[in-house]
Amino acid sequence: MDETSGKFSSAGDLPTKRVATETALTECNRDGGARCVVVATYGNGCGVIVMGDKTRHQGFADVSADHAKQTAMATCKKDGNQSCTVVYSECSLGQ
Repeated sequence: MDETSGKFSSAGDLPTKRVATETALTECNRDGGARCVVVATYGNGCGVIVMGDKTRHQGFADVSADHAKQTAMATCKKDGNQSCTVVYSECSLGQ
């Protein structure tokens, strides 16, 4: 994710964390992100990115999409956002 531009990417169902990280960062940069960083990793679980009206994007991971979304939304609201939206949700069962 590039916090400044709001660009983000993901990579799932790849053989290793390293390959997934490299793929996501490459795609984020290719899509216009200048300062892409990894905000969440997951294997045999799910990742969620949430955006609030005060905070740009936050990444969360948990054992299921529902748990990740619940954590993401609670944290977003705790950070003072009135409006929070899940902008990405994906699961990777690992290989």
